[in-house]
Amino acid sequence: RLIVDNDFAGDPDGIAALVHQLLSPTTHVSLITTSALDQTLARMAGAERPDRTAQAGFNLAGETVRRIKLATPPAVVAGADTFGVSQAQVSAAAEAIVAEANRSDPLSLFLTCGGPLTNVAAALRIDPSIATKMTVIWIGGGGYPAGGPEYNLMTDLESARLVIERSQVPVWQIPETTYRTVTLAFSELEWIARRDKGLALWTYERLTDVPSFVKLDGARGIGDSAMVLLTA
Repeated sequence: RLIVDNDFAGDPDGIAALVHQLLSPTTHVSLITTSALDQTLARMAGAERPDRTAQAGFNLAGETVRRIKLATPPAVVAGADTFGVSQAQVSAAAEAIVAEANRSDPLSLFLTCGGPLTNVAAALRIDPSIATKMTVIWIGGGGYPAGGPEYNLMTDLESARLVIERSQVPVWQIPETTYRTVTLAFSELEWIARRDKGLALWTYERLTDVPSFVKLDGARGIGDSAMVLLTA
C-alpha cells in the first residue's frame, strides 16, 4: 500500500514514475499528494505560476490518473506551495497522509517521496504517532559517505531535518549518486512510444518536454523510478 508524494510540476521523471507505479500489479496506490517547486527554478523553467506549483502538480497527477483509467483511482491532494515547518505547511495533503496512515488496512504502508519532504514533515507534526505506521522512501541527499547539497534536500532542509533527525519514522534514503543511475535510452523510449500511441506516447512526450537549459542526449534519467524499483 502506497502514498505517492512528489513535485509533479518539476522534472517529468516524476510523472513517468507515477505511471510506472500505478501500472505495477504488486502495489496498491491509495493516495497521491503533490509538493511545490523552488520558485526560482520554476521561473527558469517557464512556469505560469511559480508560486502555485503544488497546484500545477495536482493537475498533472490528476491527468495521469485519468489517462490510466483505473477501476478504483486513488485520491490526488495538493500540498503546500511554501516550504518549512510552520503552520503554513499544514495542508490538505498533510492531513490526507495522516488519515491514510491511521486507516486500518492489512497491507503495510510505504510513503514514496520524490521531492522535498514538506508534506511528510507536516503530517508528522500533525500526528507524530504515524511514524510507527509507515516507512518513508525518499529520493534526496548527496552521495555517501561525504553527503553534500542536493535539490530535494536543500529546497526544504528544515523538513528533511524534522523527518530524518527529529521523528521516529523509518527512512529508506536513495541519494543522488544512486538515483542518477536509473536511466532509459531514448531509442527504447521511442520504441515504446511507437508501439502505443496512447499512454506510452503521452508519457514519452512528458519526458522529452524539458526547459531549454536541459540538454537531452542518448539517455534520459528517470531517477524517481528508483522508488518504484524498491516497492514493486
